[in-house]
Amino acid sequence: MRHLTNDQTLRAWPRLARLLPAALLLTAAGASGCGDSSAAPNNTSTDISGTYVLADVGGNKLPTSIYQGPFPVNGQKIDARIDVVGSTLLLDATRYTLRIQFQVAAQGQTVPLSVIDSGTYNKTAEVLSFASADQRVGRLAGSIQSGDLKVSIDLVGDGYPPTYLFRK
Repeated sequence: MRHLTNDQTLRAWPRLARLLPAALLLTAAGASGCGDSSAAPNNTSTDISGTYVLADVGGNKLPTSIYQGPFPVNGQKIDARIDVVGSTLLLDATRYTLRIQFQVAAQGQTVPLSVIDSGTYNKTAEVLSFASADQRVGRLAGSIQSGDLKVSIDLVGDGYPPTYLFRK
């Protein structure tokens, strides 16, 4: 039976390694606002660059659990809980870097795990479209309104992605 250690990579968690690409491919724009474009004609050129910090996931304060149950690892199912403990999203003029920190509890051990993704993004009105540098990851969509950046991400692959709310 494999024991978890702090230096494990995504390869040690085959399902989690597949979840980020699947999540990013399955994401949908999260709760975009219905603003009147005539009221804000310069919205597309507004500078949104900066560092955004994860405020909540699905309306739940951090840390929050995004999965609990049987989790396949090396052909075996183990009881696991995955909590999001923090995240940052760094935007410059055209590029992004997303880092999500997790705590994974399994077999009586708690292991930190980080997922990092980067690529380019475009902004059209309040909608953001992200394209990962990793072709396996694909695209991610979100919305920004009044400094709140909302992105729906299905990291556990259950088809019910919570909204990740980031703030400057």
